[in-house]
Amino acid sequence: MFKQKPTGIYRSILLEALELTWKRKSLWVFGLFAGVISTGGVMDIAINSFHQLYVLGATRVTSIFALCIFVLIGVLVAGVLSQTALILNSKSVTEKHPHHLRKEALEHFWSVFVLDVLTKLSTAILISIASLPFILWMTSTTPQVFWIVFAHTLFFLPLIIILNILSILAIIDVVDHNTKPLDAIATALRLFRSHWIATFEFGLILFFLVLVSGVGLVVISGLLLVPYAIIYTSALFTGSITLFFASNIIFGIMLFTLILVFAGAIVTFQYTAWHRFYQRAIHKRLGSKAFSKILRALHIS
Repeated sequence: MFKQKPTGIYRSILLEALELTWKRKSLWVFGLFAGVISTGGVMDIAINSFHQLYVLGATRVTSIFALCIFVLIGVLVAGVLSQTALILNSKSVTEKHPHHLRKEALEHFWSVFVLDVLTKLSTAILISIASLPFILWMTSTTPQVFWIVFAHTLFFLPLIIILNILSILAIIDVVDHNTKPLDAIATALRLFRSHWIATFEFGLILFFLVLVSGVGLVVISGLLLVPYAIIYTSALFTGSITLFFASNIIFGIMLFTLILVFAGAIVTFQYTAWHRFYQRAIHKRLGSKAFSKILRALHIS
């Protein structure tokens, strides 16, 4: 009975996600913090912070270490709660106040936190193993080594992508059905096993949409450079220090705000889109049918 074409299925999911993201702009703040968790930013901040502490020496380590730990814990908690809030937002028919979303998100905090930690640890292990042949490549430039590195990367890169897809599906299952982390992982594996081609197709579509959006951000930033360049040049010619500092500060604030808004909106869109995809895949009737573009084109149900 469900006769949508595969492109129509993906299009409807993405349009719903886009409409919801645009209507509920207050949730872009959640998207910003969720992006820090999703991209592994907390880990990067931690590594860089500990490196800087080592450089500074033991005399100033204690106070700075305590401050870094406090900030990292705050960012981590905000990131986990934001991930959960975005899924709760997508699940809700009506828009909820961010305060209520935060309260509801607390109920799933530890389950989502466990999944995030498992994902980051597993990703770190896979990246470490995937990086080993590059050490060999640095010491040898023979063609055989190149193909070994290429094959190794070709094997591990999809594994890392699959791991992150499974992670977001498991997190959605935890929030949607209040399941335990292990049960959510089992559900994510089952969904991926049933719809792995559709999952890759959808992930690829999202990747290109984010890429195009990123190009759009660069274009808009370039357009902002035009008035900035004119004002900056005028400040240099007139020798006005006030105009010089004002132009730099205003442009810096505008560019920083634009990047934050873009990051918050795009992450919110991605979480909403994956939640819609999950709902379609988990549905008893619709989820039992293949909705991959390739499979449906081949008339495989």
